[in-house]
Amino acid sequence: MYDRPHNLFVARFIGSPPMNTMAATVITDAGEPWADLGAAERLRLDGTGAHQSTPVAGTKVVIGVRPENLLRGDGTLQASMVAVEWLGHERHLVCDLGDGTAATVREPAEGPGRPRARPSA
Repeated sequence: MYDRPHNLFVARFIGSPPMNTMAATVITDAGEPWADLGAAERLRLDGTGAHQSTPVAGTKVVIGVRPENLLRGDGTLQASMVAVEWLGHERHLVCDLGDGTAATVREPAEGPGRPRARPSA
């Protein structure tokens, strides 16, 4: 259920923080399927989702990316960081994708950009 949720309800319900979901259109580039998110932003479709059939170019889809995988894929995604939630063992970066869509990135506490010691007030 976590890796290949059957529907959007399960994708958004299982996991904390929940899976990021984004509307996209399938395009092909050099024979590879990509999810076009608009504004020159796209993510490569790897065929590991719930529906593993080859996507047809022009098809409207909703893609899901787990917060811990958002920075590990092929493609580009522009975002503005809105908030950082420190949880001790990890942090959640809440981002705005520019069209009102929010996305959350989950990083380990010692992830990139994390200070060694947290400043005290």
